[in-house]
Amino acid sequence: MLSLRLFLAGLALGCALFLPASGQATSLCAEGAAQSSVATVASAELRRIAKICLSEGQKDAALLLLERIPPAEQLPGDTVGVVATQIALGQAVKEGIATLLVIDPSTLEAPERVERWQALLQGMKGQGEKFNALTVIAQSLPLAVGAEREELCHQEQGLLQGASADELRSFAGRSGPTALRYDLQTERARRALQAGETVMARQFLGEALNGSLPFCRRNEALQMRDTLEGGVWLRRAVGVILPLQDRFASFGEAVQRGIDMALAERPPQAQPIAFVVRDAGSDPEENRRAVAALVHEERVMAIIGPLTGGAAVAAGAEAERLQIPLLTLAQKEGVPEIGDYVFRTALTSHQQVETLVRYASAGSKRKRFAVLAPDNRLGQEFADLFSQAVRRHGGTVVARQSYSDRDSDFRTPIKLLKGENPAIPDTNSKESSRLVVRSAPLPFDVLFIPDVGERVALIASYLAYYGVENIQLLGTSAWNSPELLERSARYVDGAIFTVGFYAGSDQPRVRDFVARYGERYGEEPSILEAQGYDLARLLIALLEGGKIRSRSELRSALAQVKNFPAVSGDLAFDPLGDGMKKPVLLRIQDGALIAAE
Repeated sequence: MLSLRLFLAGLALGCALFLPASGQATSLCAEGAAQSSVATVASAELRRIAKICLSEGQKDAALLLLERIPPAEQLPGDTVGVVATQIALGQAVKEGIATLLVIDPSTLEAPERVERWQALLQGMKGQGEKFNALTVIAQSLPLAVGAEREELCHQEQGLLQGASADELRSFAGRSGPTALRYDLQTERARRALQAGETVMARQFLGEALNGSLPFCRRNEALQMRDTLEGGVWLRRAVGVILPLQDRFASFGEAVQRGIDMALAERPPQAQPIAFVVRDAGSDPEENRRAVAALVHEERVMAIIGPLTGGAAVAAGAEAERLQIPLLTLAQKEGVPEIGDYVFRTALTSHQQVETLVRYASAGSKRKRFAVLAPDNRLGQEFADLFSQAVRRHGGTVVARQSYSDRDSDFRTPIKLLKGENPAIPDTNSKESSRLVVRSAPLPFDVLFIPDVGERVALIASYLAYYGVENIQLLGTSAWNSPELLERSARYVDGAIFTVGFYAGSDQPRVRDFVARYGERYGEEPSILEAQGYDLARLLIALLEGGKIRSRSELRSALAQVKNFPAVSGDLAFDPLGDGMKKPVLLRIQDGALIAAE
């Protein structure tokens, strides 16, 4: 204990040698050391005082403090602090570089991470190891944001601009298709352009800008390419905006898997078409900014996404303003009406009810329809569209009832559908253990329930309980849930509902897609994977060959698409930009799903 106090007292005296002239502020390093000399000093306190000393430029004092931390209590950041200080003092530089290189920067806090790469760059530059210094920058950039990233890019640019032509050629030969290589090629393009070697400059810029990785000098590369082209240059690339981290992340990841499937099918010799993915969550403003970034920074030809309604409206408005084709997967009504550059490929509410009513009405005497819908926005939208479709097909909606999507008892709306007074108590039948109403036949032949499969499973048991049987049940794609078959298959036998994609289809292209997806991911694809796959294939087909050179030409080509062979149903667009897709009808039969048509 005495030796530690003597050490800290000596340290305080040592720090005092660096104090400013009399009358100026006292050194915090000296104060901290002096205060710590009168008590047992914890490792955390030694770290705190060492940081103060470093901030005052007193590296020797800081090094002494950090070296006093017991080995058992040392953290990766302590090692960084000691070694970085040694390198700054010119001590054991080679050994320090080797020590810092084995420390994983992802285990460090931001200040220590910065201290690590700063020390490595200082040491490597002093040793003449330019390429190794560039490699450290490349490895540090993925973790860096804001000012740290700007400083790393500044350091990289300085190294590249200070390198000779032979060094740049050597560096490029030692780096693969990485962000570092793209910055290297940008520097080579800059020099080629200055020397009037435009062909060489195009070659270097083409490699850098057609890659899918962000790199420091991308904007500079874009400006040079614009200069060469005499206008705004566009790359053969497609932007993708998806939610990949919020509560909709699983849906976004499903779409991305479908896109990856389409890209994996391309032959190795095919001309590259990059897909640049941006995570914008479901926030409308984030999605609007993502569209602008993909247009101005990435120079993409078109955008796939977003998934959610509010995000699609904001992104669609920005895409229309910037005149870039956007193909959204959102079901929200009114999105294609935003403008000529906005397309939608989702299975819409209108398409579903039209297909259901046409099926239920065709070749039958079913003219009396009923609706039982949740009182939320989507449920009432479906109910309204269904009622309109029934009237168009010559039928009548004889009853319509709603319930709260928090309800678990559906006795009242069901009795009202039947035209019965729910205030009258139920009566027991002696012939059955359940309640049976035999007083009058049902006033409808078809019942439409636009709700999720889990709740429909509960409603179906109530329908059977109150004698609503031997009618045609109809549902939306939200019925496509394992819970419905697991819990209520016997109550919904014969029911019909829509889906946008049926993995059990006997169509060869669907069977092939499902098989290949299963081999790759070990599961069956859903509508989201199918839509991502279809949209990626559609845009690849239009962009291959290089005939389409502008966003307006691509928009015109999309508007003219007819019967594109998609696994989620042949695709075409109506004059508004809405995908004209025919939903698949599935029938529940003996606890399984089969195609109804």
